[in-house]
Amino acid sequence: MGYLIRLLYANNLSVSEFGLFYAILSFFGLASVFTDVGFSETQRYFLPRYIAKRQVSKIKAAVTVSVLSKTLFTLLASAVIVLLSTYLGIHFFRMPEASVALRLMILYWILSNALSVLSDVFFAYKDAAIYGSTEVLRMVLTAGSIPFFFYIFPNSKFYAILWGWVAVYCVMLLVYVGLFVKRHGEIFLSKSFPIRNICTEYIPFLIPTAIQGGIQTILNNSTVMILTFMQGVGAVAMYNVAQPIANILLLFIQPLAALLLPITIEFDVTKQHGKIRRILQVVLNLGVFVLLPFVLLLVVYSYEAIALLFKSVYTQASGLLKVASFQIFIIIMNNFINTIATGFGMPRERARVFAVAAILNIILSVVMIRVFGTIGALLAGCVTYSYMVLSWLRLIRTKLPFIVPWRNYGMISILSATFVALQFVLRSVIHFSNLYITIGVVSIASLTIYFVLGIFVFKIIDVSLIRTLRSKPSI
Repeated sequence: MGYLIRLLYANNLSVSEFGLFYAILSFFGLASVFTDVGFSETQRYFLPRYIAKRQVSKIKAAVTVSVLSKTLFTLLASAVIVLLSTYLGIHFFRMPEASVALRLMILYWILSNALSVLSDVFFAYKDAAIYGSTEVLRMVLTAGSIPFFFYIFPNSKFYAILWGWVAVYCVMLLVYVGLFVKRHGEIFLSKSFPIRNICTEYIPFLIPTAIQGGIQTILNNSTVMILTFMQGVGAVAMYNVAQPIANILLLFIQPLAALLLPITIEFDVTKQHGKIRRILQVVLNLGVFVLLPFVLLLVVYSYEAIALLFKSVYTQASGLLKVASFQIFIIIMNNFINTIATGFGMPRERARVFAVAAILNIILSVVMIRVFGTIGALLAGCVTYSYMVLSWLRLIRTKLPFIVPWRNYGMISILSATFVALQFVLRSVIHFSNLYITIGVVSIASLTIYFVLGIFVFKIIDVSLIRTLRSKPSI
């Protein structure tokens, strides 16, 4: 659904408008460093404990602190953005209409911050149906509102989309406030625990959480901001075409990484480090073997993938998609290995890695964008996430010795070269009237050959290791 929305935006807006929209979203994402300051994660940590102990007065105080802090910081930051909007529109985004768009999207930002507080409360109460529906409802309302707002604003689809976002978050906030009152109205009727005491309880956890959360936010949004300033919103548009296509791989793989965390934590607590080692070996071995051919398909057919989904003007982003595909491969490996490292704890060490990665990404982005243009942003990401992968492996090695499967990587390299060659060989002999049917048949045939050779000839997969992933934590 989210990808469909992006397609609708890209195919209905000009390149500059499409780029400006996502540049503004990244701008507010980066600005959230000054509005959250660790309260969201802190609330997620303390609220479940208050709920488990039925300390309703503390629950009310915690929610009050979160609402007041986010409201105060958001309003202060919004006032600064309004004052600077004209300057930012002309000198940073380099589009005069950006100043109006910034002021309008402040409404969305205020609403989304308020919604996030309620979302954290539902999360703490384990209201899985409500908490899990937030993003789904947002996407459904956004997709459904597009035709309506295009009709209301026929001469400016850009502002139609902006008003659509504001309206969607307004509706969502009203819905979730109603659900909160209905399900947890007793909080309003109870006496509040002293706010000062709650803040005292929060502070030891709040400061390190704010630092780590801020670093993570900067890491996630700084690249687009640097790209906007150095290359303009047109470059951001191309970046936001290439990266989401590559992100398709992340969509299917990411849930598996999350499943490893409780397994790793239990094995660490019960001192079953041999099982963690086998899980890591599966990730390092099977992960590379399975992911790489799909990455290579995106590299080989980058032009065709963009031409199928977007307007012809965006086919110039095919070179970006080639690099973005490798970046997503590294990000997926990073997510798996980081999850295993998180299972061992080590919060200070992991915070240090995130801090260095954020600084490294900013420096590399500035240098590489200046040298290579838009593609430099993706190259900087590849280097940054590679550093993170190596750092997680180094941290894990301090807790658990393991062997990197270099021999298998050599065989996978041979298989990968064979796989790419097969694309061109098979396309020279397989022809259909429809190009994409040809690509589909060639891809399936080459994938079959790749996996048959890897499994039965090179014997890259160790079945005994895979069985480890099927182990379930004891209850």
